Amino acid sequence: MNDYRGQSIDLQALIDLYQEFVPNETDEIWNFLARQLDVSRQTGDMRGQSMVLQRMIRWQETHRPEDEDKLRALLEEQLAVNRSGGDARGQSIVLQNMIKWHEKHRQNDADGLWELLYQQLEVNVASGDLKSQSMIHQGMINWKKKHDQNDTSGLWDLLERQFTIEQERGNEKGMSMNMQLKINWMELHAPEDHNGLLDLLERKLALEQRRKDIPGIGMMFQRLINWVEKHTPEDHQRLWNLLELQYANQQKSEDAASRGMVIQRMINWIENHDPTNAGALWDLLEEQLEANREGGLLASQGMGLQRMINWVLEHDAQNTDRLWDLHVQKLQVSVDSSDLMGQCMALRQMWNMDKASPLNKERILFIREAIPSAKPEDVKAEFSIAALRRAVGLDDTEFPKVVHHKTAQDKALSSLMKHGVGMGGKGGPWVVTELHTHWSEKAVEASGPLEDGDRPCLIYDLPNIYHSMQNRNVNFEVFIDHISATDSTLFAHVTLTFLLENWSAVERLMEVSPDMKFVYPHLYGHVDEDASMLQFSIDHNAGIVTNDKMRSERGTYPELQKTGVFSRLLTYSIGSDEFQLHR
Repeated sequence: MNDYRGQSIDLQALIDLYQEFVPNETDEIWNFLARQLDVSRQTGDMRGQSMVLQRMIRWQETHRPEDEDKLRALLEEQLAVNRSGGDARGQSIVLQNMIKWHEKHRQNDADGLWELLYQQLEVNVASGDLKSQSMIHQGMINWKKKHDQNDTSGLWDLLERQFTIEQERGNEKGMSMNMQLKINWMELHAPEDHNGLLDLLERKLALEQRRKDIPGIGMMFQRLINWVEKHTPEDHQRLWNLLELQYANQQKSEDAASRGMVIQRMINWIENHDPTNAGALWDLLEEQLEANREGGLLASQGMGLQRMINWVLEHDAQNTDRLWDLHVQKLQVSVDSSDLMGQCMALRQMWNMDKASPLNKERILFIREAIPSAKPEDVKAEFSIAALRRAVGLDDTEFPKVVHHKTAQDKALSSLMKHGVGMGGKGGPWVVTELHTHWSEKAVEASGPLEDGDRPCLIYDLPNIYHSMQNRNVNFEVFIDHISATDSTLFAHVTLTFLLENWSAVERLMEVSPDMKFVYPHLYGHVDEDASMLQFSIDHNAGIVTNDKMRSERGTYPELQKTGVFSRLLTYSIGSDEFQLHR
């Protein structure tokens, strides 16, 4: 009588010995496995056959991976064995391995892959394995997306069946993932079904709320907000309610950045739909600043503080202590972020507070001591620092003596820092003016009688013109065409900020009008940059091309009315292809 069980044990012992002591004898190991499989066949041991076939498959993958057909034959035999033995789980595993084989070696046979997926699904439906059914449906969904993109209804049916399976499993995470796929399907294949999308979004939100998934809830609120803004933008109250719910959810999260973004949306809503509710706006600005501080978001803190400064200027302008405190906070943010330009901007704003209420000695000293040191490699920052030191009455002994000019802009800024007052020499493009705090009184004393008729020259308010064109989405070349066709002696008023941020406009004017001069002011004390145009007009009887009505300057310098300078303002209009000067 043949002892098949003993033979199988002996063969396994030989296999183990060879694998441990002579692992390079791979062919012998294969022969032992083949004999062991034959023994299992003789006994009708389906489970034993499947186990041996699995070892043979591993051997084939390790030692003969190039023989893909042999590997496929072994997998098919193992599948047949598991079917005969009624091993549903084993069948599913083998079919999954056959799917992997197919994806690697038969990439162009999409129908063959679908057939394997369908067989695997049938096995798992029969066994009642819901988890595997869901996974197979995902594989079929992926197949549809890749190989049958036109069958959108078939894809939807698969998504529906997968969701039902996840419901039966009670797997809310799987339901959530499936609903996201359905939302994606709706947006891609039925974008006109707005209400259908809304239903899915609301159902997924309810699901995330049951799961207590804070990030997931936040994402769904955002998707609903986007839906309202796109499809029912007139429903302002609904939008506000969603924003409040999203903010309440974000307060449970440690994601300070996301909380700050939600608050920003609420701020935008207040500004657009309830602009008179200044108190609510201030509360939101404070909450946003706190969130940005918690998140260590320095750039966002700086922007938020600037909006708070703007709020105070609009609603509580006489409260200089409150305004000063906000400026100090903004300055500190710029210091913490090593932002030299930001520091200069903050200090310049603090210095300009004098227009509303004279600064006391302590605050003047604070500004002077807070001015950062210049760096030769950062010409823009050096230029800004030099202007600030000049305004507050400090000398230039701390300016770097060696400057690295990387661009034409760097060279121009460096030149302006050291430029003497008056016209640039050797045909240079710059005219530097010098204004002190009481410049207007001297201008009145020195001014001659008002001359009528055409002005011998014009000075263009370049920042005013440039930003007006930007706001109307008109190409700057329209102004360039006007300049090219003008015969008058031309000057352009420029400011520190304009030279730093809009140098390309200056360069373009230099190209088309080599004779144009750019008037830049050196300011000492508390003087507005636009005063430079008024002084230039008085000195040269020039017309000022601007749509700025100069209300602030008329109030600050009432004595200039005697010079007639405000009658020299020339307005302009901008069309899509024309810049027209109104004389």
